[in-house]
Amino acid sequence: MFKLAQSAAKHWRKLNSPEFILSLVEGKVFTDGVLQLTHAA
Repeated sequence: MFKLAQSAAKHWRKLNSPEFILSLVEGKVFTDGVLQLTHAA
């Protein structure tokens, strides 16, 4: 398993905006890198 992860890591790239990860985990929606604000109807 270690060798598989090590091999895969060669192709990973750095995240452009790591500060948005928490927003993604919370379920917020991004479209083309822009946070979409939804308002209650």
